Amino acid sequence: MSQVILKKLNPIVVKKLKYLAQIYHPTLEEKITSILENVTENILTITNENRDLSSGLFEQTIGGWKEEPLLRQPF
Repeated sequence: MSQVILKKLNPIVVKKLKYLAQIYHPTLEEKITSILENVTENILTITNENRDLSSGLFEQTIGGWKEEPLLRQPF
């Protein structure tokens, strides 16, 4: 697990997080981890494993155009 150090965190925020941790999670670390996981849940991270998911996408979508050729108008 990685370590993150927050040096300029507002003390009031720390108190609120500790309060939430007491209610919902056994430790402050687990509460902060839960918050960060929820915030980043829907963000796609490009990795070596998923880098090629879009290969062939252009050919399947735009490359499959069957109508009149698309022309770019001059500026």
